[in-house]
Amino acid sequence: MILLFLVYFSILGYVFNIEAGYRIGGLTPMALITAFNFLLLIPGLLFADTRFGVAEILSSPLRGGRLMRLMIPLSCSFHR
Repeated sequence: MILLFLVYFSILGYVFNIEAGYRIGGLTPMALITAFNFLLLIPGLLFADTRFGVAEILSSPLRGGRLMRLMIPLSCSFHR
């Protein structure tokens, strides 16, 4: 999850041209294509095994899983 946030802020840094978003300290900045590749890879790794973590909750046939599946599109639609 931490890597997902780093990638998200890196992409935002490129979009808004803020060097602090994609460069951490004196290290080489993350390339934009690398950030997009990680953005595609990380959810795949999170949902590869549905026996653990967030994937377990989302794939659950119980009320909590159904509620989470309903809340994800709703939370995205209310985002500004």
